[in-house]
Amino acid sequence: MWRFVVLLSSCSMLWSCGQSDPPAQPITELEPATSPIEVPQALTTTPLLIPDFNQAAEQIETWVSQHHRQLQTSCQDLFSAVQRFLAEVSDANHQQAQQSWHSCYQVWNQGLLLQQRGLTLNDSDSLQRQRRRINVRPFQPGYIDALPDYPYSGLIHETGLTLSLSVLTDQHQMLDLESAALGFPALETLLWQTPLNPHWLGDTDPETPATRRKDYLLIANDDLSAQLQLSQARWQGAPLSSLPESVQALWFWQSAHRLVASDLYRFAFAPSATDEPQWHHPSWVAGSGRDHLVARLDSLLELMATSEPETPNPLRQWIDRSRLGVTADELEEHLHHAAMALKALPINYPADSTNDAEVALAQEALNALIERLEQINAGLGQHL
Repeated sequence: MWRFVVLLSSCSMLWSCGQSDPPAQPITELEPATSPIEVPQALTTTPLLIPDFNQAAEQIETWVSQHHRQLQTSCQDLFSAVQRFLAEVSDANHQQAQQSWHSCYQVWNQGLLLQQRGLTLNDSDSLQRQRRRINVRPFQPGYIDALPDYPYSGLIHETGLTLSLSVLTDQHQMLDLESAALGFPALETLLWQTPLNPHWLGDTDPETPATRRKDYLLIANDDLSAQLQLSQARWQGAPLSSLPESVQALWFWQSAHRLVASDLYRFAFAPSATDEPQWHHPSWVAGSGRDHLVARLDSLLELMATSEPETPNPLRQWIDRSRLGVTADELEEHLHHAAMALKALPINYPADSTNDAEVALAQEALNALIERLEQINAGLGQHL
């Protein structure tokens, strides 16, 4: 066992071999889920001095239900595609599994608003563990499987280690935060192992890398399916609407701020992002980073969408009636500017970023949006 730990310690460093040293405190997507709602003392007994949030909470929960249906459909396509690929290893099935991974991951990113704050203190602890199980960024692909320059690295090549869900659960983040063994990183790393021969075809001996890779992919595929179902179960029974309206408003606006400030700006637009893209990329192995970043604004764009006069948008009404210094039109305009700036980036940002002006525009648009969200949160705090 000690030999295995030493080997994994070496494997965990393989990702950085030939690369720039990682930041002293790596940007990570895990941090937003660590904090519960920041509730002022005695908040649950203090009435809001601003409009009720209950109708907006119902609107949010309707959006949550729609999102979860889309997530279930998209990710079931991924799980089925992986099973077809394992049953018949072919270029067509392989490409379909890769495309389905992007589709499922895209929808997951659209729902990151739900991964920022727990609804209660206990829920916050559970949320943190759940998110770490589903998606770790940045992560070390060499901890899972071989890298081109290190063809015998990773858990795949530790033949003395039996591949099982319990073992992979123990290995998940065993060495450090970046040593992911399960979730989206595991499927991403494994599905982008090419060519098919010898990575997926050849000897059927259970100890060969090709066979172990199939076993690993099946375990990780099933576990991601189970974890996503557990994540969705947190929202059964309209939990947001059951909270005091003041807590509802705090949960939403604090979550919105954390989504933009941490999961977008701090994660992917730090000053070092274009210099060390492997640490700031939402899908480093699979590529197409820009679209997965753009998706992170979709929840706010949908919830803030301008409505018809006969079907008013409760969230927009709440913002305008609250008089917190930001109107619904202004906030929506900043959201659209940020989305457009993100869409103008290279398809594989930050790996393929060559235009500093485009990056600067995205940073400026995100900063302006963050300022508006901070203004709402500050005004909300003063009214409680």
